Amino acid sequence: MTADDSILRGLLANPSLPADLMLRLIEHADPSVVARALSSRVNLPDVVVAAMARHRDVRVRGAVIEMPNVADADVVRLLQDPEPRIRRFTMERAHMGYGLPEQAYLVLAADPDPAVRAWLVTMPELPAQALPLLADDPEHGDLVVLRHGAPDAAHAAYLRLLVHEDPHRRRIALSAPGRVPPPHLLVRLLDDPATRAAATAHADLDGGVAERLAGDPDQAVRQALAAHPALPPAQLAQLAADPEAAVRATLADRENLPDQLREQLAADDDRAVRRTVLYSEHTPDGLRERIEYPLDRHERAWPVEWLHRRCDDTALQARYARSTQAAYRRTVACCPHLDTGTVALLADDEDFAVRLLLAENHPDAPPRLLARMVREWTGYSIWKLMRHPNFPADVIDEFTRSDDSGLHWCAVFSDRLTEEQKARLRNAPDAELRRSVDPDLPPVADLLTMLTDAEPTVRAQAARHRNLPVDSMRQLVAALTAH
Repeated sequence: MTADDSILRGLLANPSLPADLMLRLIEHADPSVVARALSSRVNLPDVVVAAMARHRDVRVRGAVIEMPNVADADVVRLLQDPEPRIRRFTMERAHMGYGLPEQAYLVLAADPDPAVRAWLVTMPELPAQALPLLADDPEHGDLVVLRHGAPDAAHAAYLRLLVHEDPHRRRIALSAPGRVPPPHLLVRLLDDPATRAAATAHADLDGGVAERLAGDPDQAVRQALAAHPALPPAQLAQLAADPEAAVRATLADRENLPDQLREQLAADDDRAVRRTVLYSEHTPDGLRERIEYPLDRHERAWPVEWLHRRCDDTALQARYARSTQAAYRRTVACCPHLDTGTVALLADDEDFAVRLLLAENHPDAPPRLLARMVREWTGYSIWKLMRHPNFPADVIDEFTRSDDSGLHWCAVFSDRLTEEQKARLRNAPDAELRRSVDPDLPPVADLLTMLTDAEPTVRAQAARHRNLPVDSMRQLVAALTAH
C-alpha cells in the first residue's frame, strides 16, 4: 500500500490512530506536515505530546505550544528551549487569546532577548510577580510601570517617557489613556514633527494653534486635529475640504458637525467619506437616506455598529428595516429579535444579502425564505440553512428526488433525512456524495478504495476516518516511514 502527504495528513487527524503509530509518524515523517497537522489537535495522549516536545525539529516542538488545550506544565517546559522561535510561538498563542500560565510570564520576563520583553510590555495583564523583573529593565521598564505600576510610580514613568530620546516611546506615552502632558512638555511635543500628531489630541487650540495644525503638511496631524473635541468652526470648514479623504472621513463622524458641512461630506467624491456619514449615529435620517452608497450583491458591508448594539430595540429595528440604504437593512437582518412584520418585510427584500443574513440569523426565518436562499446561495452557510428547524420538509424531499447533484448536496446537509430519502441519495451518480449520506459508517471497502483515489482530498478523507482498519493504518504508516 502506497502513501503520500495527503494520507499522512489524514492519519495525523484520525482520532482512532493508535499512539504507537502516531509516535512513528512523529519520529520519521516530514516534520513540516506533522507540525501543521498536530498543532490544532486536542486531547492527544501524554506520550505523544512528550515526544513532540523533545523532537529534533523546532516546528514540531512549537506545534505543542499552538495546541488549544496544551497543559500549562508543557508550555513552561518548552520555554526552556534555546530556540528563539519557541518564544515566538508562545507569544502568538497569547495573542490568539489562549492565555499563558503565570509561570510562563515569569520565564519570559527574564528572557535575554529584548524583543521578548518588549512583547510582554504590550500585554493587557501581567502577573504581579513579573512586574519587578520588568520594571528594572533598562529598555522597557518605564513602559511596564506606566501600564501596570502603582499610581505615583506610573506618573513618574509617564514623565520620563515624554522626554525619552526615542520618539516611539514619546508617542506611546502620549496615547496613554487618562493622562495629559504638562503644558511645558506639550509645547515641546507639538513642536516636534515626530510627536506632533500624537500630541494634537492634548493641544489647547487657542491662539492660532488650530490654524497652524490645520495647515500642517503631515496628514496624521490634520487627521488627529479632525477628531479634537474643541475644533473651532473655521478649522471644521477647512478640514472638510482637506485634500486627504482620511482627514475628511475622520471629521465626518463628529457629533457637533454643522449641518452644512455634514451635507457637504455626505456628497463627497470619496466613497469612504460618504460611508462614514452614512454609518454615523449623528447623521439625521433625512440626510442618510439621500446618500449615494449602493451595495452590490457580493459586496461585504460591515454592520452599522450603533444600530447593531441596539438589536433588542425591536421598534428601532423595524424603523430601519424600511431604510432605503441596504447597509442599514443588512444590519437589521442580523438581529435575532425582530417582530414578525419586520421579518416578513426583510424576507422579500430586493437585496440578496439582506435575505441571506435574515435566513442565517433569525431563529424563526420563514420556511419559503430558507428554501429560496438555498437555491440562490452556494456559500459556506448552506449547511446551516438546511439544518434550520423551519426548513420545509417537502423541499428536502424534493431535493432528494431531483436530478440536480447540487440539490443532492444540499439535502445531505439536512439532519432530518428519512431512511427513504437516504436510500435515494445512496443511488446518486456522485460517489463522494453517496459516501457523505452516512459519513460515520462507510463500508471499509469504500475507504480502502478511497485511499487510492486520484484526488488528494479524497485520500486524506479516507485516511482520517475513524473506521479505517488498524491493519490498514499500520500498512500506511510503514509505507510513510520506510526510509
